[in-house]
Amino acid sequence: MSLAERLEEAASALPGEADAIRPANGDPMALLQSLSPEAAPKVLGWLLEHGPAEAEELAEVWLQEPAGVAAVEGLDIAGLAKPGRKVLRRLLHRARSSGLEIADPAAKTAEPKVARLPKVETPIDEAYVAPFDPRGARLVYLVESTPTGGARVFEALLDLARGIVDFQVYKAGRSAVRSFVRDVTSRARYGARAAEPAQVRALIARHVAVHPVDRPFPRNFDEWRGKILSGAEGAATPGEAARKTLAPVSDASVDVDALLQKIDAGELGPWPTQERTELEAAAASVREAGEGAEGEALESKLDEAIDAAARSLYGADDLGRCADRLDEMAHVYTIEGEPDLAAAAIRVADELRSAPGESHAFARRATERLLGSLLEELRGGGSAQAAPRE
Repeated sequence: MSLAERLEEAASALPGEADAIRPANGDPMALLQSLSPEAAPKVLGWLLEHGPAEAEELAEVWLQEPAGVAAVEGLDIAGLAKPGRKVLRRLLHRARSSGLEIADPAAKTAEPKVARLPKVETPIDEAYVAPFDPRGARLVYLVESTPTGGARVFEALLDLARGIVDFQVYKAGRSAVRSFVRDVTSRARYGARAAEPAQVRALIARHVAVHPVDRPFPRNFDEWRGKILSGAEGAATPGEAARKTLAPVSDASVDVDALLQKIDAGELGPWPTQERTELEAAAASVREAGEGAEGEALESKLDEAIDAAARSLYGADDLGRCADRLDEMAHVYTIEGEPDLAAAAIRVADELRSAPGESHAFARRATERLLGSLLEELRGGGSAQAAPRE
């Protein structure tokens, strides 16, 4: 029998609780929320007596919440048959093995013992964000403690052009989760940096808003969506918070060259969003412009062709997304102790937003990065044929 069917039987047998049982439609968490603290142990006790398997299914979910733990501890097991007692012992064993402090209902009938305070563990509520990969996506993490004593990690791959690209949920003991966090924060490349949990929730919410309507969200995301976005409303993203801290940075004294050099080194950008055919068309136009030219004439033709390619590859929407990513990188640079790079990122972001139709140094350097092998080929051939300069 399904849990929903067994709960319908419970509603008939327990008319005083029927109005709370039936609206839950067999959902364990909804049922826990609708039952009073006194009624929850009564319903669970009835299930242990009349449907031990369904009772175990229900209690497994309830034990993830303090109210569910209280319901198990409040059971009246007097007269409970052997199958129900067996299920209860199994539940208690699994809960304690996972680190949950839970009292045995049977102890209520035993001789009183001196009370002791339960072990209280500090709740976990942390968040981390990684830098962007060359495509413009980044991993973010939310880490929280669970009522059963372990911890849970939410991992999301975000992209301003593609929304929520991937979503995973991991649950383990605290030590295993701590080890996981150490790994993602100590990676030489794309190592995650700490951020405020509310800010990361706001960041995820922004990507939910731009998620393509014709593409479903990753598996499991809808199940956890409410919990993930709780607290996001009104919060700034890490980049928005960094911008408020660093602004204003429009002074021409802010040196952006070190930031642009990170594009050349493959540590920033190029963040293209075009289809492969558009990239191939841009490459073909640059090749056509450079073929047959040498020396200064070659550089002049390539200069014009690269500018044209940059404008075709980085339209207003692309530059806007690049500006948003640079804001977020300002947060990363701030955490890494690179205030000059953070200021440069904000300044370049401002430039991209102020004149999206113009040719920008960022877009040009990103285009040169995308077409690097082609430009090297063209310049190598030209140099071989060009006359030595005086």
